[in-house]
Order: sequence, then structure tokens, then C-alpha cells
Amino acid sequence: MQFNEVYKYTKELSLLYVEDEADVRETTTTLLKNYFDRVVVAKNGEEGLLFYEESLQTKVFDIVITDINMPRLSGVEMAKKMKNLHEEQVVIFVSAHHEKDFLLEAIKLGVNYYIIKPIDLAELSNVLYKAAQNISNKISVQKQIEDEQKKIQKNERYKKALEYWSQIDLKESDFSLKEATELSAKTLDVARVSIWIYNENKDKLVCQDLYSLKDDTHTRGMSLEKQLYPNYFQTISSSKIVVINDARNDPRTSEFASTYLEALDIYSMLEIPLVQDSELLGVICHETTGRIHHWDIDEQKFCMSIANNLSLSLEIKKRNEMQEMLDYQAHHDQLTKLPNRTLFLDRLHQAIKQNKRNETKMALLFIDLDNFKQINDSLGHDAGDKVLQEIAQRLGGKIRESDTLARLGGDEFTLILNNIIDDDTIIDIVENILQVTQKLIEIQTQQLYVTLSIGISIYPNDGESAEDLLKYADAAMYKSKESGKNTYHYYTQEMTQKAMRRVQMETELRMAIENEEFVVYFQPQFDARYDTIIGMEALVRWMHPTKGLISPLDFIPIAEEIGVIVDIDKCVMKLAMQQVKAWHQNGLYGGKLALNLSTVMLQCDTFVPNIQAFLKSIDFDTSRLELEITEGHIMKDPEKSIQKLHEIAALGINIAIDDFGTGYSSLSYLKKLPVHKLKIDKSFVDGIPFDEDDCAITKTIIGLSKNLKLEVIAEGVETLDQRDFLLQNSCQNIQGYYYCKPLNAHDMEEKLSEILIK
Repeated sequence: MQFNEVYKYTKELSLLYVEDEADVRETTTTLLKNYFDRVVVAKNGEEGLLFYEESLQTKVFDIVITDINMPRLSGVEMAKKMKNLHEEQVVIFVSAHHEKDFLLEAIKLGVNYYIIKPIDLAELSNVLYKAAQNISNKISVQKQIEDEQKKIQKNERYKKALEYWSQIDLKESDFSLKEATELSAKTLDVARVSIWIYNENKDKLVCQDLYSLKDDTHTRGMSLEKQLYPNYFQTISSSKIVVINDARNDPRTSEFASTYLEALDIYSMLEIPLVQDSELLGVICHETTGRIHHWDIDEQKFCMSIANNLSLSLEIKKRNEMQEMLDYQAHHDQLTKLPNRTLFLDRLHQAIKQNKRNETKMALLFIDLDNFKQINDSLGHDAGDKVLQEIAQRLGGKIRESDTLARLGGDEFTLILNNIIDDDTIIDIVENILQVTQKLIEIQTQQLYVTLSIGISIYPNDGESAEDLLKYADAAMYKSKESGKNTYHYYTQEMTQKAMRRVQMETELRMAIENEEFVVYFQPQFDARYDTIIGMEALVRWMHPTKGLISPLDFIPIAEEIGVIVDIDKCVMKLAMQQVKAWHQNGLYGGKLALNLSTVMLQCDTFVPNIQAFLKSIDFDTSRLELEITEGHIMKDPEKSIQKLHEIAALGINIAIDDFGTGYSSLSYLKKLPVHKLKIDKSFVDGIPFDEDDCAITKTIIGLSKNLKLEVIAEGVETLDQRDFLLQNSCQNIQGYYYCKPLNAHDMEEKLSEILIK
């Protein structure tokens, strides 16, 4: 038997050699090491068994060669113990002569190999060849069985995956893309699967989805450009499967080697084409990490099955996108991209149904560009189109998300305003729309002013059908044209007049500030125990030159909306402090002055410096000044209000919370506020002492003030019963008509003089 024939079987096997005779052991070991890469030698049976037991922890010896006759533990006994541990163990006995008992024992143990001493090289080679060949055959058969089982399991896995894939709704293209990448990665057990689709020019691939098995994440949006990766684009252009087992050393992917493959630890790639009607749409890329992977034919077939169905999904997506584009074009104006008449009428019908169901109002605005024909005639239709686009863009920026702006055609636009709470909401939106014309439009080096005429109809006041609302809004728009353009009209005359009154009031408010038409009225605050004045609140009134005295209820909300409330606050503050200081100097009055503070003024960054300047210029004692701010205003931005009020308190100014109990503030915020006084709102005072709820709330506020060591005052006290109830419950500070209505400075001075004389 040639050495090489034996060695090809023995070289990868491990051997345990047990021999008690030292000279035989040494000689035979040298011989055995020629055949085996790993030889472990034991000098007796006990040591041999110990080495064998230790090998069970890692890899059992393939062959054991042992002498039979050894002291303490014979080779036969040792072999028995080894067979008990590993029944398939191959054992070769070495004996000095043939022994009948030995042969019988060997047969019982299942030992088929033995060698006679002294060991003959030819006999050794022959026995080793037979034993090693037999082991190799067993290993080969076992591997075939394992490979077959793996293949069956793999095919079963592929079958289940494809059954699941067949149930995917291909109409949901985005979902099917994600399912394809994730299903493929998990089924094939590969690190990354991604789908790349060509752009229209086929010079770029855009990633539609990339699934990472390790991170269990989906990403998208990356791109590959042909000019940067020409070899790769050329490789996949054949529309055939591209198998790249060793991607790092393959010229087809050399462009990715350092920047992509090595950076992401990628070794192998499998590119599956996505083809529809003989057109290459893109590829599905499968990538393995950490090691080279050889893609077998079953893996390729599985990937192609996924790709074929995915191609269909992409085709469905393409058709859906085409249908969506056609639907969009059918329902939108091509020039401005706004809803056209068809979509507008549908939205209007839906809005009417919704507002009818919710029992709410809606408004329809008919908007027409003034003198648009002159632009077309003088500058051309291209210029006219640009004007329409600019106006459409500006109008879109002035409306709410719930509203619908549409172009009916020509220079006509419509706007649906849903869920209208009151007429002021309409006015605010309309005035915002009219502001779009205040900015010049530059067309062909020409600067144009374009104004709008607007007509308004209201559902259900003016009509309950889309046709009527559109007709009435159109009629109202022509009223705006007749009134000089660049304005708006309601369909009903009453609403038009109301809207005009509001606009007029806004203009007159601004003029009132310039003309200093605001006056201060004072309402004294009393200590009901002694009926003595302890303070007074300054209240603003508008002395209109033609309409007379106007209540703050009629103009303060509008002043806040148009941003002039701060100017009014400053005016009142100045007049009130000057008047009260004069009374202080004349000895008529020594109490505090309470001023109302608006949220806008409180949030103004220059408020504290401004009030410091006022105090300094008038030389007003801060200890005699009290600023009132409503609870609701504080709760609009409590953290900022707390900070600003602390700055005010640091000046020595007292702070009172007005209308307490109506702003839903929490006690945690109340603790943080530098407050000196709480004012019980008139809405609670009105019901005492007969309304149980109002009585309970009033008592609670009084108790809260006492526990927090704050002053408390009740406003709006009008009857003796109310006064007595408050006194009985420890609220002696009272303000209201029971004692005195608000008075102008002259009347207030007379009252102070009368009190002084008494």
C-alpha cells in the first residue's frame, strides 16, 4: 500500500496511541506521525482513558490504537469504557500474538482491526488505510444526509416564503417593496436586500427600499449615478442575473470596493433584474457580509420568483401613478395647480353637507381680479398668466388648511371657508386676502398693482344649495366692482353694513390714537367695613368726536386684533398716573391706582423699560401703583408671564389677578406668581347670595387668598345683599355700582373733595 494512498485519508484525522512499553511507544509514535497531523500518546490505559474523556469536550479522537496487555487497565478494558462513551469509536488493537480469547473479546466490542507485534509497516499501512477509508466514507455519507436535510429545509423555507409573497396585495406598491426586501433577507439569511429603479433617463438608479437584517430597518432615497459607476451600469444592463461571489475582487464591482464594499463589510452580491415588457426597470441587490458566499441555483430561482411578482407590482404602481396624474389634471387648473371648477363644485357640495350635519356656517368668496383684461391686452397673455400664478400663490398663503381655494377660469377665483364661528372670522380672512395686492408684481420689468373685488355669500343664511351660494357670491362681487373695486361685499346688505362698520372702526381707532381721543374713567374701591375709598381702577373710554362715548367692549377686542392695544395702554397709563399724582399732591387721595395690563403689552420686550420711563417722567410712587392682568391672559404663556411679572414686582409695583376663577389656572402657577391681590370676577358676584355654586366659588377664592396671605377684592358688586355676603365671609374690599359707577376725572375729583370735607 503506497504511503500517499493512505495519507490522503489519514491526514485530517486525529489519533490516540496507548502503549506501556517505552521503546515500542517511541518507535511507533515516530512512525504514526507520518500519517496523522495530530497524534496524542498515552503511556498506559488509565492515561489513555483520561485523554479520551478530555477529548469529548471538543472533538473525539477519530482512531484509537492501543496495546492489549497493560498493567492496571488493559487495552480491552479501556476500549470497553471508550465504547460506552462513544459507541462508534474506531479502535485498533496491537498484540504480541494471536489469542483466541482476545479475538472473541474484540469481536464482542466491535473491533475489526488489529496488528501483530512487532509492527510491520506494510501491515500498519494496510490497517490504517482500511480504518481511515471507512471513517471517510461514513463522514461523506453523513455529510450527504445533512446536505440533503438542509436542502429540504431550505426548499421548505422558500416554499413558505413564496406562499406568503403570493398573498401580498401588489396594488400596495410601497408595502410590497418593503415586504420583498425584508422577506428575501430573512429567507436567504443575507445582510442587506435593496431595490433600485432607473430614473426616466436611465442614468441614475434610485433606491426604493433597503432592508438591513441586522438592524431590522428600512431606508430609501439613496442614488447611484451612471457617470460615477459606468461598469456597474453596463453589467446590469443585460437584464440577466448577475452572480458576484467575490465582489471585492470582481472587476464588475471594483468601483464600489473601497467606498462601499469594504466600508460595509460586504463580500458577495447577487443582482436580480426587474423586467417588465422586455424593459429593464431596475435591480434587486442581495448582499452578504463577513464572508464570501457562493450563490446556489436554488437561491437564484427564489430571488427571480420574488422579482417577477415585484415587477408586476411596479407596473401596477406605474399605472396607478398615471391614473392619479390623469385624475389630477382632470380636477386641477394646469396654470395655477389649484382645484378647477369640477373639483371646486364637488368640494362645495361636500362642505354644505358637512356644515349642515354639524349645524355650522360656511362662507363662499367669489374673487375677481380688477382690470385684468388691460394686463392681457397691454402686456400679452404670457404676462397675464404669470400674474394669475403669482396671485394664486399669494392667496394660498393667506388661507387656513381647512379652506379650499379654486380657479374657476379666466381671472375668477373662489374660496370655501368652512366652520365659520362668527362674521369677524370672515372679515379677518378677507382683509388678509386684500393685503396680497399691496405688494407690487414685477412682470417683464413692469411693476403692476393688481387689486381684487370680492363677493361673499353665507350658508345657510343666503342659501343652502351650491348653485345659489355661487350665484349670490358672484352678485356680491359685482357690487364690489360697482363700489370702486378693491373691496368686498356681503350678499345681504345688513352684513355688508356691519363689515363696513368694523372697517370704519379700525380706521377711526388708529386716528383716535393720533388725536388722543381716549379718556380715563375712575372707579373707586371701598373698604366696606368703614365705607372708605382705599383705591381706584383706571378704565379707558373712547370719546369719539361724532359718536360720543364708546364703551371699551366695542373697541378693545378690535384694538387687540389690529395691534394698537399697546398704544392705548400707554395712553391710559400716562393719563391715569398724571391725574392720580395730582390728587396725591392736592391731598385729595392717598390710595393706590389700579391699571389694566393687556397680554400684548406684558409680552412686549420693552415693557419694563417703558414703565420705568413713565414712572420716572411723572415721578410716580411705585408703591401706589397696582397692575391688573386677567387670569386668562397669564395662562396663554404662563412661564413667560411669570418671568415678566417678577421683573415688574421687583420695581415695587403690586400685581393683581383680574377675573380670578375664569382662566383655569393651576395652583402650582399661582404659587410661582408674585401676586399681591386676587379679584373675584363679576360673573361669580352676580349670583350671590342666592346661587349656591357662586357662593361656594366666592368663599373658596376668599379662603384661598387668606391661606396664601393675599389681598382679595370683589368687583361688580351692585346690591346690599352682595355687599353683606362678602363682608360676612371676610371680603371687605369691594368695587362696583353699589358704591360708585366709573367717573370721569372731573366727577371723581368732586367726589374726592366731598369725602375730604366730610
